[in-house]
Amino acid sequence: EYLNYFANSLDASSSSSSSFTSDDDKEKEPTDSPTHLLRPLDRQDDLVLDLLLEASMEVYAHNAHSAVRFVPTLPSDRQFSMNRGIRFAITDIIPPEHRMLAMERLQEYQDRYLNAFRSGTVLGDWLESRPIAHLAEDVKTLFVHGGVSEGVGTGYLSRGKE
Repeated sequence: EYLNYFANSLDASSSSSSSFTSDDDKEKEPTDSPTHLLRPLDRQDDLVLDLLLEASMEVYAHNAHSAVRFVPTLPSDRQFSMNRGIRFAITDIIPPEHRMLAMERLQEYQDRYLNAFRSGTVLGDWLESRPIAHLAEDVKTLFVHGGVSEGVGTGYLSRGKE
C-alpha cells in the first residue's frame, strides 16, 4: 500500500482505511510524528500523479520548461508571469476533464510539503539549525543549495578570503 504525507490530522483520524497503528496507539502517538500525517493514496491520487508525470514529460520533450511552472494555477495577473516567459501552469497541459482535480490535489500536495518545513516542525527546526552555506577550505569549495549568482561569484568570491 502506498502512503503519503499529505493528510491532516482530521483526514488521518476519520479515514476508514488501514493505517500503521491501532486506535489505542493513535491516542498515545505524538501529533508531530510522521505516521500522524499519513493517509493512503487513493485512485484519484494515482490518476493525478500519472497526469502530472505525463504533463512533465511533454514539457521537457518539447523543451518548454522555461514556459511552464509546476503550480496548480498561475497568478491572476498573468501579465507578470508572461513578462518572465512563463505562459502555462502544469495543469493547463492536463486534459480538461481532469484539470480541476489535478489543480486541487497539486495545491494540497504543495501546501502539505511547505507545511512540513515550516518553523516549529521537526524538519523545519532541523533545517533552521543548518548553515545556509558551507565553505570547505581544504578543497576550496563553497556548498550552497541554489548555487551562487555570477555577480556574487565574480565580485565577492573572486577576492578570496578577507
